[in-house]
Amino acid sequence: MRRFKKDVMFNLSDFHEKNQILLNEMHSALSILEMLRILVDEEKIKWLQAWTTTHYTFSCAIYVNSHHNLEKWPVQVFQKVLPRHF
Repeated sequence: MRRFKKDVMFNLSDFHEKNQILLNEMHSALSILEMLRILVDEEKIKWLQAWTTTHYTFSCAIYVNSHHNLEKWPVQVFQKVLPRHF
């Protein structure tokens, strides 16, 4: 996002047209929440536009549908480390 913003003609609503992020499995799914946080909290973009941009930026490849592949965090750790996301 920093590189994108350095462009003179940048418009964050166009971010998804020039950037695609493929998540492999679900281990990096928090990056979706982090992008929403950046757009809403730091860039002051309205929720619906932030969600639309995020929705069209990310895609996910899930190869095995098993609970063993899902990352699990204790609620207390999640609250402490990522309070805004929680």
